[in-house]
Amino acid sequence: MSVDLSVFLDRARLPTLAAWAKAISDAGIAFDFPVAADLAKQTGFLPALLGEEESGFEFSISELSELVDADLADLVDEVRSLTPNASLEANFVCHGMQECLTATAAAAVLAEMTGGVFHDPQSGEFLDGREAVLRAKTELDAAAPLRRPLARR
Repeated sequence: MSVDLSVFLDRARLPTLAAWAKAISDAGIAFDFPVAADLAKQTGFLPALLGEEESGFEFSISELSELVDADLADLVDEVRSLTPNASLEANFVCHGMQECLTATAAAAVLAEMTGGVFHDPQSGEFLDGREAVLRAKTELDAAAPLRRPLARR
């Protein structure tokens, strides 16, 4: 099973990978990207560390206009009503609890730092960055007892 998440944002606000990692850490989430990548060109698996645990998620950037071409005009209209300057979709795909916690934290902070909108297509929910970060932290806290035994192995 895979889970998709999206962040809709203005191209001019797309950060560097280092700035994104710092913002996640500054949000109080132990996180790092152990690689160098150009986010605008990144496609495929993006390794990350959540705490001391290796993780990551699939990541890619698409032009919002591509969604219109894919018959998702209603989604684009809703996104533009929430964040008029959005021109990009950052897409996150995760598999399993660890990757989904990592992707949620990264997506939430990306939405917050760019003034973008976090979208969970499974539920249809849209959140501003602040709300998304609170959700990510709640999920991380709830999963902490489940994650600790894995870290000790």
